[in-house]
Amino acid sequence: MKVKFKKWLATSVSVLMMCAMMSGCTDGSFASDGDDSDVGYSSAKGINGSQTFIGSNGTGEDAKNANTYYFAYDNSELSPEAKTEVGKHAKYLLEHPSVKVRIEGHTDERGSREYNVALGERRAQSVSGALAADGVLGNQVAVVSYGEEKPAVQGHDESAWQWNRRAKLVYEQG
Repeated sequence: MKVKFKKWLATSVSVLMMCAMMSGCTDGSFASDGDDSDVGYSSAKGINGSQTFIGSNGTGEDAKNANTYYFAYDNSELSPEAKTEVGKHAKYLLEHPSVKVRIEGHTDERGSREYNVALGERRAQSVSGALAADGVLGNQVAVVSYGEEKPAVQGHDESAWQWNRRAKLVYEQG
């Protein structure tokens, strides 16, 4: 029961933070200027780069809440800041070898189904590669791509697509 509550709480906090970020951004920093290589997500952690994450104070449990990384259009590269945050997940996983994580890759609705599944895979592999570079063993990490099939936000414009271009870490007790 305790594990289910923790998962529920972590999910609820993540959803609330995403909603707060979406409603709190009225300065246009999420608007696309046509150059999707540097979409600004500055309201989340002050990062103006190709992706960002939901914040963490650096402890293992909080790092599990900082589990979503957003990408620019047609991009699967982690920023240095995101790699630092993934490092917190790596530390937690190294300290808890029975814990497993599934990395889910997602895209927005643009592009063919096949292309989006491949792009979602590259995004998830990017996070998996960062974990591996920090010493996490492959038996703790699984990668899956949902492509455009599980959007975080419904919509057919940049204000929805920016939330759907993501990789998410989902923790499972092993």
